[in-house]
Amino acid sequence: MKLTLGNYKYILFLQFILTQDSFIIMEYALFIFIVHATCVYEIGGTQIILRNCKLFLAAILIYFLLSGAQQMSYIYMTMYPKTYWPEGLRTLTCIHRAASLFYYFSTKRTALTLSDPRYYAENIDWIAEQFSNK
Repeated sequence: MKLTLGNYKYILFLQFILTQDSFIIMEYALFIFIVHATCVYEIGGTQIILRNCKLFLAAILIYFLLSGAQQMSYIYMTMYPKTYWPEGLRTLTCIHRAASLFYYFSTKRTALTLSDPRYYAENIDWIAEQFSNK
């Protein structure tokens, strides 16, 4: 197969898609590793961590699904080009961009939450207080 500009465009586009999706998956895996490294998780307080991070889990799922839907729409548009974007693709792009704000906000909030030293030190009083606040 001769690598022309037309073929290279599709390969480059596919590389961008795979890179974006792999970074989202790696971010989720990194979150899981960080949660497992906390002292609160080791003593069985998973619900304490998940109570503070459920916004992030919902945001990463929504963002990943919207990214996949948008990428599939872009692939369809490159295979069957039109002179204009369909209304559904415009709407999907607007929703994806709005969800990206929500996603990045929740990512930053979760990073700040998990960087709290109380999750890593054996602060039994704070952990007992969190268990009683169910």
